[in-house]
This record gives sequence, structure tokens and C-alpha cells, in this order.
Amino acid sequence: MKKIALVIGALVLFFGCAKMEDYMSHRNGSICIEMETGFREGCYRKAYLVLEGTDVILRVGDTRARVTDKIGSPDTIEYTVDGYERWEYKEKELMLYFGDNQLKFWKD
Repeated sequence: MKKIALVIGALVLFFGCAKMEDYMSHRNGSICIEMETGFREGCYRKAYLVLEGTDVILRVGDTRARVTDKIGSPDTIEYTVDGYERWEYKEKELMLYFGDNQLKFWKD
């Protein structure tokens, strides 16, 4: 009876971990769980933004460094009353909002 319980426990553990891979992501050498829910205006529509005329994709959770690598430095950086850091790209007519060094939402 112990062997059957052990086998069943191992199967549950194995398939549970295999299913967890659907929610896991590898970024910068670390493992993190990505949330599919959105934050604020831009993410109620989707959790990513494809910039028109380019193949650049910005995702909720991207770091400031990753965004800078993808689209360059912003024209202005300001802080909102809510505590977010707002990056404005005047040419692209895009405002990105960061909190805790991660992209939280945008307005385009």
C-alpha cells in the first residue's frame, strides 16, 4: 500500500510541476512567475505593446534597461503623484510608466 501511495504521490508531483511550466518564465538567468492580469490602462487590452512600423515588442514587466535597449532613451522622465516613473517618447507619442524598475503600463 505504501508503494502505491508513493507512486501516486510521485505522479502528482511530476505532473503538477510539469503543469507549472506553463506559468514559469526564464529571464536574465532567473526564474519568475508571470502574471497574465494587467495593470492600468494599456494592459487591460493586452500585456504587450507592438510599436507601429517596427518589430519591437514591449511587455509588462520589462526592466528599464531592457526598454532602453529596445527603443532608446526617453525624451523626458517625470514622477507621477501615484509614485510611478513616467517616460515620454514624443516622436512615438508614447508614455511608459515604471514601478519597482518594471514596466507597469503605458499610454499611446
